[in-house]
Amino acid sequence: MADRVKYLLQKRTSLKSQITTLSNLIDKGSINNATLKLRIARLTELYHAFEEHNDELAMADPNDAHHDEFVAIQERFYAIAGKIEDILLDTPNTSNSGNSSIETRTDNSENASVVKTRRIKLPEAPLPTFDGKYELWMSFKNAFQNMIGSRTDLSDIDKLHYLKSALTGEAANKTRILEIDGIHYTKAWELLERSYEVKRILISRHLSMITNMTVLERETSSALSKLADDTQQHVASLKALGVSVGPEMLVHMLESKLPRITLEKWELTLERDEFPKLDDMYEFLYKTAVCASKRERSKVTEIERDKGEPSAKRKCCATNRAFILNASRNCLACKIKRHPLYLCDKFKRLSVPKRIEFVKGAKVCYNCLRSHRDTPCKFSNCTICQKRHNTLLHLENYATASKTSATKPSMTKPEAAQTE
Repeated sequence: MADRVKYLLQKRTSLKSQITTLSNLIDKGSINNATLKLRIARLTELYHAFEEHNDELAMADPNDAHHDEFVAIQERFYAIAGKIEDILLDTPNTSNSGNSSIETRTDNSENASVVKTRRIKLPEAPLPTFDGKYELWMSFKNAFQNMIGSRTDLSDIDKLHYLKSALTGEAANKTRILEIDGIHYTKAWELLERSYEVKRILISRHLSMITNMTVLERETSSALSKLADDTQQHVASLKALGVSVGPEMLVHMLESKLPRITLEKWELTLERDEFPKLDDMYEFLYKTAVCASKRERSKVTEIERDKGEPSAKRKCCATNRAFILNASRNCLACKIKRHPLYLCDKFKRLSVPKRIEFVKGAKVCYNCLRSHRDTPCKFSNCTICQKRHNTLLHLENYATASKTSATKPSMTKPEAAQTE
């Protein structure tokens, strides 16, 4: 196992070294595009290999430092990959032999050059959807207009098709109303704006969503992140509508939604006479969410480790715990019923010396026949001799108590005296 961990750490070190080297070469401008392509291909291959082994490293050597290191490497890899993509798209790539990696074709009739460049195919972004909720209209409008509405290479028929596929629920019913009249994209969009871009309602809805956010019961990563994200989304929508909410009021609203343990942590970060800034609150929520995520991940690891134990062992432990619990509640003498020892028929059938011996072995109080550790016994004395022992433990040869005993009860264990 140790050798495997060492191998994975060497993989990570090699990846970091190549990222640093490639970054330095790009900053110096001492590398051509052909070599750049080969290096990024090798770097990508190495990154994907380590990405596949990262989970194995986390299981073999559970340590939060490994996760943080991988996140840092991931960010550096994406940064360098994006920088290389920009270089390959913006500048011609000339190799040492003088051959160009850009294919140029001359059209004799127009003397124009057609340049073909190889682009990295990015995953297609999904269309935003809208179900008719007023508070979601502004974000949907901006996203759809940027992706579809503002494009000049799409016809109105294409835009209408995309719009219909993006609408669900009540919003989809709006466009169905005009299908009989031969609806087109412009008319459909105007209908949506007229229906949902009602400034008064939008402002009221976003303000209501801020004030009525759910009060968090527990400190979880998802809940804290959602609280910060939703607040910023509503604030941005209100700003687009020309409404600003005071940062002090927002901080107060967010504080009222935090669980007690999180609120106490937040108070420890504050100055005595200075009201906190809204950005500080957002930063605190995200940092606390990261800490909560680490705790949740460690709990999941413990659960998975417990699952790895043999089922027979788990069943045996559960049976032993159940047996100990049940045994501790049953009578010490008969071990069947749950009643005090002085009410047990089996105990009463024993002779007095046998009872004294049983109580001594069970390590319970001689007076109340129960276990109350170091606390004083509040049970009454023997009804026959008035000494500090239970009546069931009284021997006949001590039936008559002395005057001294009657006036001043002995604090010693008479059972021990009776047996001597």
